[in-house]
Amino acid sequence: MKGNIVYIYLLCFAYSRFQHINDTLIEAFKHYVRIYEKEAEGYSKNTIYAYQLEGLNQLIKVPRILSLFTDEQIVDTLAFGTIRKTAFGILDKTKFAVISDYIANNKLDKKELKRLFYESIQQKISLNIRHLFLHLTFRGMSGNTDLIEAIDYTKPILNKGKLLTQVAIDQIPCLFIPNYQKKYFYKNGILLVKRYEFYMLQTIRNRIESGDIYIPDSFVFKSFDQDLIPKKYWQRNKIAILESMETPRLRMPIKELLAELKQELEAKFKRVNESILKGENKYVKIEGQKPDGSTKWTLQYPGIKDKVNHSVFSQFKSRNIDELMNMVHGHTDFIDEFTHVLEKDASNVISKQQLIAAILALGTNHGIKKMAQISDMTVHQLNAAVNNFIRHETLEKANIKIVNATSKLPMFQYYNIEEDQIHSSSDGQKFGTKFDTINSRYSPKYYGLGKGLSDYTMVANHIPVNAKIIGTHEHESYYVFDLLYNNETDIQPEIHSTDTDGTNQVNFAILDFFGYQFAPRYASITSKAKMIHTFESPSTYSDEYLLLSKGKIDTKIIEEEWDNIQRIVASLGLKTTTQSTIIKKLSSYTRNNRTQRAIVEYDKIIKSLYLLEYIDSPSLRRNVQKALNRGEEYHQLKRHIFYVHGGKFRVHTMQEQQVIASCTHLIANIIIYYNTWLLSQLLGKYEQEKNIEALEKIKKIAPIAWQHINVYGTYKFIVPPSSIDSSELLRNVKL
Repeated sequence: MKGNIVYIYLLCFAYSRFQHINDTLIEAFKHYVRIYEKEAEGYSKNTIYAYQLEGLNQLIKVPRILSLFTDEQIVDTLAFGTIRKTAFGILDKTKFAVISDYIANNKLDKKELKRLFYESIQQKISLNIRHLFLHLTFRGMSGNTDLIEAIDYTKPILNKGKLLTQVAIDQIPCLFIPNYQKKYFYKNGILLVKRYEFYMLQTIRNRIESGDIYIPDSFVFKSFDQDLIPKKYWQRNKIAILESMETPRLRMPIKELLAELKQELEAKFKRVNESILKGENKYVKIEGQKPDGSTKWTLQYPGIKDKVNHSVFSQFKSRNIDELMNMVHGHTDFIDEFTHVLEKDASNVISKQQLIAAILALGTNHGIKKMAQISDMTVHQLNAAVNNFIRHETLEKANIKIVNATSKLPMFQYYNIEEDQIHSSSDGQKFGTKFDTINSRYSPKYYGLGKGLSDYTMVANHIPVNAKIIGTHEHESYYVFDLLYNNETDIQPEIHSTDTDGTNQVNFAILDFFGYQFAPRYASITSKAKMIHTFESPSTYSDEYLLLSKGKIDTKIIEEEWDNIQRIVASLGLKTTTQSTIIKKLSSYTRNNRTQRAIVEYDKIIKSLYLLEYIDSPSLRRNVQKALNRGEEYHQLKRHIFYVHGGKFRVHTMQEQQVIASCTHLIANIIIYYNTWLLSQLLGKYEQEKNIEALEKIKKIAPIAWQHINVYGTYKFIVPPSSIDSSELLRNVKL
């Protein structure tokens, strides 16, 4: 680089790293607050259980004490002190208060117990959270001045090494503590300072998650307005920005758009209900009345299960994975995408076989050292390939090249679920991690006592076209639009499905604006059907309808916030920040601003239209199920490839995880390309023979198969690979 541009790049890099580090520290801040809250919850529950158990154990002694008052042998002249001494002999004096509260049903205050617990671990809190609080810069949206005042007052004191107990109590800002909580923080009108600090930290965490508190020097936790197109720029260039985007509905006058959607929704709501009433929808089964008077009903789902490893592939000669990689490179030149990090001429630095060996080492989870032991490559050769050529960027380009080549094979068109329509799906596949990373989390369901992450992948026509490594604590629905919109392959879906985990309260709206149909699968449609909204009041419709309107859509707020909605959607389209960040903030249930509520109202329209179609159309339900099945089939293939070391990631950073996952996707794409190529060869053969029956069978075969491919074993990379003769392959294949 020439001139001062070097310093600009260095400054940008340093600031970017600073923002990423802050994001990590904020996650740590939130993590520790959550951990101590869980510990306090456990402490309070155990204390209450112990208190109740003690009361129950001592209750059996109460009748003996009461009998002292009716015992005829005890004379009235006997001193009360003597009787009391006898009672204390039956029930210890210290237990009287316990049993008295138990009988009176006076329960322990759970919130008070939690505050007592926080006091007891104050040293842990100061060690693990206080320094994070002091490092981070917090800013507040309107309405958060009381909390910011408390932060600005507390920080200088703690930075000087002082404690809040060393300052005048009456000067400590407490307005952020709500009135209903104050009884836990004041005793005889005096602030309990030891409880104050952690409550402030809890409040900060809560308001960060709601978007009311932000951190300026951050990617994920900066203010929502910073994520969007600058307001002044938007106001000056709104028309040009909207015209540059392929979002027809976004450019429509809002009254016209709502009128169009109203006509569609009202007609569909009546049509679907009347179809059920007339018995035309044979998949809706009425099962009687519930105790609350509502109708109990179910919706039948199609049972679809495609098979992996179709028997036709067992007839092909078994091939080693390195042979296939060489063959697919010969067809696609994907290895040419692996450029040197310093832009040197690759042919003078490294061989094609070194790159293939390194990709296999990472993608199969063997690792560099193990691959050197089981192949004719050295550790030095493999490290040279990994360190200089294999990066997330180069792997993405190689994957795109293979995906695009697969889409041009004759067989690919028959993978469409519906003719001339690409139907994709996305789902996360869980993998364990050997080492702790910022995105690895505990999940007993998937990892037992260990930690892990999720490889969230979008599959279209059996092919993984985009993927992202995310933490299992992150909601998959935040990344649906991200994967769709940032898919740079030639395979561009029109309809996209997820499981229920992939849904949130804005995805229908956002995907609709960009021309995608969002089509999730619902395990329990009867409960989801209760979320149908209409443009008219629920009382407008017939009482005989099975599907009822939950409520009237607030069109007024959509109209009033239309400009802000356009700005948000345009920001997503222009990638002013990561789309998942904006979706996450919009999907926050605790965020409460008019624009978010307006998008949620628009989302209700699109979601209601889909729910009605989902109930009415068996073909839609079948297609959704089929698209999701394909994702699960791809997961089986990926699990077969990423098998060594128990299929656990054994690296320390998210960047390394993404590289390894991309290597696995690359190997999978190579296998899928090879299988699609084989099927295309068979297709050509039977087309020449005009064998209609065989052609119909071929068109139904999925390319997810590995029984004819040796992914593991001893690798020979230096020996020139044998060529693959298609005519020889097809000679003995029978359907």
